[in-house]
Amino acid sequence: MSQTATTPPPPGLTGPVSLASRVADFGDWMSPILVKELRQGLKTKLFVTAFILVQVVMTLLLGMRLIAEDNSVTFVGGALDGLLWTCLTVVMLILMPFRGLTTISEEVKANTLDLVGLTRMGSFRIVAGKWLAIVVQTLLLAVAVLPYAVLRYFFGQVDIVNDLLMLGRLISLSCVITALAVYLSTAPQAARSLLIVVAVPFAFVTFSFVFSRSMGGMGGGGFFSSLGAELLLLVATLLYTPFFLLEAEARIAPQAQQHPAKRRALVLLALAIGLLAAIALPKDDAGAVLATFLPMILWGAIMAMTEQASELPVVYMPWEKAGVMGRVAGAFLHPGWGTGVLYVLVLSLGYGAGMAIIGEDATDVVFLGMTAILTPALILSLLPGYKNRILLYILIQVLMALWWVVLNVTGDAIARPGQALLPTSAFFMKLDLGSQPDHGAMTIAYGVCAAVLLLVAARAVKEFTTIRRMHGEARKILNEIKTAA
Repeated sequence: MSQTATTPPPPGLTGPVSLASRVADFGDWMSPILVKELRQGLKTKLFVTAFILVQVVMTLLLGMRLIAEDNSVTFVGGALDGLLWTCLTVVMLILMPFRGLTTISEEVKANTLDLVGLTRMGSFRIVAGKWLAIVVQTLLLAVAVLPYAVLRYFFGQVDIVNDLLMLGRLISLSCVITALAVYLSTAPQAARSLLIVVAVPFAFVTFSFVFSRSMGGMGGGGFFSSLGAELLLLVATLLYTPFFLLEAEARIAPQAQQHPAKRRALVLLALAIGLLAAIALPKDDAGAVLATFLPMILWGAIMAMTEQASELPVVYMPWEKAGVMGRVAGAFLHPGWGTGVLYVLVLSLGYGAGMAIIGEDATDVVFLGMTAILTPALILSLLPGYKNRILLYILIQVLMALWWVVLNVTGDAIARPGQALLPTSAFFMKLDLGSQPDHGAMTIAYGVCAAVLLLVAARAVKEFTTIRRMHGEARKILNEIKTAA
């Protein structure tokens, strides 16, 4: 009697899936985009070269350290340790993270981004998977160093705990820089180059400040004399990394998913942490916390000024479901520069309050800075169809800053009144003046800023008209859904 041969169904399609099969096929329990990027990334010449180079350098350094110990040469150990951390810094903060500068742009050039978007993975999972693949490769390099770090302990005069903390700082900074690089990869080539020139040095200087303080402590027996700086670096990493990833998601997501609520909420959380630090910590330590989150606050404000209001009712439906509280929160978190005006106002008031709590009078600087951030939105509101809005925003700010530079070089009697005619140049003028009084120039600056704010408010009212209309359409759709149910 013959029997028909049957092939058992593949695991995962029908019936329960055993743990062994789930572990064997890692593609089922890991993100597909992560698996794809890891398979490609581990085969690249850059990763292979960096991995081998780290092993060779570690071996040579330990060998030279052993020779120095035999010959009683004491200064070689410190020099070799400096060379070790320099090599690790270059690999973990420059070579590996900057691979992310092409991770999205390569998909765009190959016309495969839309194909990836047809899968069940959302835009954030795509961005996060690409970021995580680079971070995992960086962690592999970090783990490869650990055996050599332990071996250095046997030579004496090596603080293994401090070395592990140093490695942790490098990993934290690498995560943030990688996320920033992934975001920059979503921008056009011209905008990417300009953002690299402007944003990367600013972010590097800020995190270098925190990094150096966390290495040596901030003295005074305050919060940062212990593990406070390590905690600050960790919190900054946990906020900056998702912030940049959410910004990258917004660049590639469909219009219906381009909602800035999470990004703006992260910035508000960073501001809240800064205010708590201003209340609970000494002046210098609180100032360091506020300075750490200042780049995120400025970035979030600028992004809010370059957004356009969505005219898709589906975007407003979740907020309409929440009732009055949802509509109130949406006034600050809806997409569009109109809501961004209120958002920037809240950020400015919050940061000014933080400076006032620690005893710094920054009212003039915050007011002029807020107006400078809002000014380019007037021009952008007249060009609703312009695509590279971030690039145009930066160009407008650069031109206003150049106006301050040109008049500052002349140094004649009309330099200060001329600088007061533009909000950005007036902001730099105030920073240049410091505590020196120039009542005439500042009066002109306040008048110009007041006029700009009135124009911005008038234009923002039109944006809110669109938002109210979209809320009405969203309400109709929800009522129809209830009626049909």
